[in-house]
Amino acid sequence: MEKRIIDSPVEIRKEGDAQFIEGAGIMFNVESQDLGGFREIILPTALDKADMSDVIVRAEHDNMYVLGRTSSGTAKVNITKDSANYSTSIPNTTAGRDMMEYIKRGDLKGSSFAFSDVKDSWEKRDDMAIRTISEIGKIYDMGPVFSPAYKQTDNKVALRSLEEWREKEKVVEIPKEIEEKPVDKPFVNPGLSLSDKVRLLKLKGRA
Repeated sequence: MEKRIIDSPVEIRKEGDAQFIEGAGIMFNVESQDLGGFREIILPTALDKADMSDVIVRAEHDNMYVLGRTSSGTAKVNITKDSANYSTSIPNTTAGRDMMEYIKRGDLKGSSFAFSDVKDSWEKRDDMAIRTISEIGKIYDMGPVFSPAYKQTDNKVALRSLEEWREKEKVVEIPKEIEEKPVDKPFVNPGLSLSDKVRLLKLKGRA
């Protein structure tokens, strides 16, 4: 399982008497920050086949801060061309009241999501490895975080994929001094016939 964090606003939306916590869990076609030797782009089609039947909306990926889940109908994930957004009704719990207060105070600074089973590809751009995710198999959770910092990102799976790509792309470079060294040409008497020249080269082990 991998986790990613983005710096995006978390908001409270009112609809009649109901209140909802909403945020962008995934941004599409946006190059991430440095995730430890690589950057990442998620394509808009990456969630076309994703299992989002039981996405939990919780803060900090912590079960102490569960706010809702799609399987119970208390949360939704809405996908647009730019992002995947979560929305959950605010529960009448300590976690719900705390999160609402944190959002009003501006303490929650971003959102995060956990996922697995990706299809990706790699390329090198401006001396940086770029990972493009074209498919995600499952989304586990989304929700607000206090600090959208790199150190909270779980990138172990991506780093393994990066190493595999580097192994496949590895090229053995020819040392410059060997590459530029002139090739010795065998001396063959120009007065010999072609057949004699061939026989002479064979004798010298050059043919």
